Amino acid sequence: MILKNLMKQNNIAVSLTAPKRLQEAKNLAKRLQLELIMDPKTATKTYDYLLLLTRDYLGLQKVADKKCVPFYLDFSSRKMLHRLKRATLRNELVARAIGFHPRTHPVIVDATAGLGRDSLILASLGFKVILLERSPIIHALLQDALNRCSLPYIHHLHLIYANAIDWLKKLSHDGGPDVIYIDPMFLERNKSASVKKEMVVLQNLIGKDEDAKELFYMALACAKYRVVVKRHRLAANIVERAPNFSLNGKINRFDIYIT
Repeated sequence: MILKNLMKQNNIAVSLTAPKRLQEAKNLAKRLQLELIMDPKTATKTYDYLLLLTRDYLGLQKVADKKCVPFYLDFSSRKMLHRLKRATLRNELVARAIGFHPRTHPVIVDATAGLGRDSLILASLGFKVILLERSPIIHALLQDALNRCSLPYIHHLHLIYANAIDWLKKLSHDGGPDVIYIDPMFLERNKSASVKKEMVVLQNLIGKDEDAKELFYMALACAKYRVVVKRHRLAANIVERAPNFSLNGKINRFDIYIT
């Protein structure tokens, strides 16, 4: 199975630094079928990463880099809150790309949830979003971030552990979402340390989106109104078919395909 192969390839184990979270660690290890290491200091070259339960969050620790703070998702970080405070339907390209007003209650599916930030922006603007994530590790980090977040609109996000292609196959066209959003993995050109770290984590855990084209065509068959694809501003189209139109930002663009 692809998901198991991803975890085995990266040699991930579960560990903890907060003894009070022992039962959570046991449950997490059992759910992900990973080994539980009681003391993270004993993890040697056997493992590449530790999925680490600390007192405050669930993080991903690279074993070879013990001085580095574990990678974790924080929807209430200063940087994120600053962007959320400034977000409007007009200045957020992702909201404009959706093509609906929140009061019309469109059904939106984020087929490649990843770090969940674009969906969080949409939630802050009043949209409800279904997030699909197929990496069990990224899903666990996302769920932890959602559980810790106290923002009033966090309940607008519904996270599902699923391969988007399989999940969408079960939908009839009439029962499909209004909009499907796809953000396939691409090489990040921003050289800031934080972005590089995030991209390394994602690339190591998820790998390249080898089935991005298949997902796109499945989305095109399922979405009632449009498929939105996020790309780097200079990247080629996800497929040879040109979008109906695009919205361009300084770094990224959003290609809109009308169905």
